Amino acid sequence: MRKVALLVISTLLMVFGVTTLSNAAVQTTVVIHYQPAAGNTDDWSLWIWEPGAQGATRNFDGTDAFGKVATLEFDHVVTDLGFIVKVGSFSKKDGTIDRSIRNFVGGRAEVWVKGGVSTVFQTDPSIVLPKPVMPSWAKDASIYEVNLRQFSSSSSKFAAVQSALPRLKRLGVKILWLMPLHPISVEGRKGTLGSPYAVQNYLEVNPEYGTLADLKSLVNAAHAQGFHVIMDWVANHTGLDNVWTVEHPEWYTLVNGVIQPNVDWTDVADLDFSNSEMRTEMIDAMKYWVTEVGIDGYRCDFSGGVPTSFWNEASAELRALKPLFMLSENDSDFSQLDSAFVSNYGWNLMSAMNSFASSGGTNMDLYPALARIKSQYPGGTFPMTFITNHDENSWNGTEYERLGAYVRRFSALSFTLPGMPLIYNGQEIGLNRRLEFFENDPISWKTTATSTALTEFYRKLVALKTKNAALWNGSYGGALTIRDGSNPFVLSYSRAKGTSKVIVSINLSSKTQKNKISIGNSMAGYYYDFATGKKVKLASSLTVTVPANGFVIYSTTQVK
Repeated sequence: MRKVALLVISTLLMVFGVTTLSNAAVQTTVVIHYQPAAGNTDDWSLWIWEPGAQGATRNFDGTDAFGKVATLEFDHVVTDLGFIVKVGSFSKKDGTIDRSIRNFVGGRAEVWVKGGVSTVFQTDPSIVLPKPVMPSWAKDASIYEVNLRQFSSSSSKFAAVQSALPRLKRLGVKILWLMPLHPISVEGRKGTLGSPYAVQNYLEVNPEYGTLADLKSLVNAAHAQGFHVIMDWVANHTGLDNVWTVEHPEWYTLVNGVIQPNVDWTDVADLDFSNSEMRTEMIDAMKYWVTEVGIDGYRCDFSGGVPTSFWNEASAELRALKPLFMLSENDSDFSQLDSAFVSNYGWNLMSAMNSFASSGGTNMDLYPALARIKSQYPGGTFPMTFITNHDENSWNGTEYERLGAYVRRFSALSFTLPGMPLIYNGQEIGLNRRLEFFENDPISWKTTATSTALTEFYRKLVALKTKNAALWNGSYGGALTIRDGSNPFVLSYSRAKGTSKVIVSINLSSKTQKNKISIGNSMAGYYYDFATGKKVKLASSLTVTVPANGFVIYSTTQVK
């Protein structure tokens, strides 16, 4: 009878895709750690299900220092798993909501759950991680993205960027972000030259951009002129013919022994971050560029596809070398900002600006994006704000295609909200074409009256950001206060840090608008008009006249 019962149970588990038999091929492994509330001695178990499928009960099969542990193995690929922690036949349920797991990497996911807490943690919450630290040199910095392939038609892209340093110094940016500079895989290559995000070798430079000596010369010259340089790092995947695919195929996601390309990007192979040897080698490669070349940080591509535990480990080891600026290309997993990164992508704000420019509306349509900046970021962390970047430009359109008449207004917005503003190469001269992603398509830096005027516009915004401490980054800058005035077609807000203050009003329409706002006695006083440079006295309650398609910025710091 016992044998029959075991056979029935095994059959049911196989129907639900949960594997217990040793001869079944395991495709996905999920580990759930559960810590009951203090003093609770109930006999907890799990109810698990996949979308559209029936559920099944699973028992915890072990314990560790955190609490109970359940290891679930599936004979198929799982990307979404719901679960409930329960007692018996649901006589008691932990939490008021159903929980889910979606952080699968390389066919594996591991989560931690605390009794009575709805959050599903991706790292052990009992481990106190060091808080991310922004280098002091980044406190007032703006960032400039260099698309190495398209920056110049020169045979040495590194040398071309180095020759442009005096111009970028006048622009006022302080951090230079170099897009991937490694050799590009040939196998599966898209277009003629391929994607720079299909890395062939993490320890070499792309000969199309110059030599290692050229790169070192660029970084040294940048440092000498007061810049800091960060590199683009692609950790989630490699090119299909990366040296690792031959030397260590076990470091990749394998199905029937075959390295798997990424589902969305057919020119790259997915790395398996459950492999500790690969993780160590990846971190060592990142260290190489810091110690050998003097790189000052990393912009980490598709960081959400990589376990946060890896980024925590990598950042800790890298920061032991020297203070680094770590930027995550992610706008959804804020646990990355608990320790690994000090900044992430402001995709949400940019999407709100794109939608507004397309559909119009009132200041209420932008409030959610501003509220998210105020509420979601852990202390000292912040978004990178932008109206364009390499992805947006190449795939979704230039800022002029997407934002039209709002380009200058939303540039002012991105420079005055909490966050580090980005300028993408060519933005400062009004580049109004999509740059090719897989072909040579160099920017023309020809000077015109229009380009000169726009360069001056961005130079002045960068200067405002740099000189007014209220606009500095992270905890160095001031908090955002929405000034909800009398006119829904004007977005008004302020920031203050000590005696440094700024008040911003952006006209969201094509007509001149007046907006009555209250700023309180603490913000009243003398300011400089950003547009005219004139000194003005502002009362605790005032009416701001904002020109059509324009904005008004009052700053306690004069910018010329």
